[in-house]
Amino acid sequence: MLWSAEFSNLYLAVYQIRDKAGKELHQKIEKIVFRTVEVTEQDGT
Repeated sequence: MLWSAEFSNLYLAVYQIRDKAGKELHQKIEKIVFRTVEVTEQDGT
């Protein structure tokens, strides 16, 4: 799947619940996007 809001990347996040022996009890996979803009005094001119 393509994604673009000025070339943002699309990632797969995998969430797993495992027991103490490491056996997978539940898994959920989601497509996520990080779109964050941060402007600080150090970045400005």
